[in-house]
Amino acid sequence: MAEKSTALAADAGSAWPWMRDLTLVGGATGFGAPFAAMLATGIIHESWAWLYLAAAGVAGLATGALLGALTPRFIAWKLGRAPRAFFIAAGLTVGAIWGGLVGAMAGVAIAPVAFVAAFSAVLAAPVGALQLGWFWLTAAQKRVRRKPIGASLVAAALAAPALGSLVGWWLMVH
Repeated sequence: MAEKSTALAADAGSAWPWMRDLTLVGGATGFGAPFAAMLATGIIHESWAWLYLAAAGVAGLATGALLGALTPRFIAWKLGRAPRAFFIAAGLTVGAIWGGLVGAMAGVAIAPVAFVAAFSAVLAAPVGALQLGWFWLTAAQKRVRRKPIGASLVAAALAAPALGSLVGWWLMVH
C-alpha cells in the first residue's frame, strides 16, 4: 500500500510546478477577469477600479501558490481511486471557493464592508469554478503523463478576460 501511494505521489509531481502554474493562473484570472468585466460594464474609470484589480491580482497570485502547494497531495490521494467526474466536480467546487476568496479579498481592499466583499465573491466564484474546473483536470492529466502544460497555461490566461466579459455581460443583462 505504501508503494502505491508513493508512486501516485510521484505521478502527481512535486508541489513547485503546481505552485508556479496555479500562481500564474490565479494572477492572470484575478486581474484579467475583473478587468474585462469592468471594461464591459464601463466601471473601469471609477476611482477604486485599479485598486480592486491590483488586490484581485495579488490575491490570485497568493492563493494560487497555496492551492498549488496542496494540489499534488490531493491528486496523489485520489488518483486511481476516483472517476474523472470526481475531479471535474472537485475542480468546480474548489475553483468556486478559490474565486470567491479572491473576490472577497479584492472587495475588502476597496471597501472593508461585508456587502462589498460578499458581492465581489459572488461575482468571482463562477469565474474561479470555470477556470479551475477545466484547468485542474487538464493539468493533472498532462502532469501524470509527463507532458508539457504550457499551452494550457496560455489558454487559462486567455480564458480569464473571456470569463470576466461573460460576468460583465451577465451584470448588464440582469
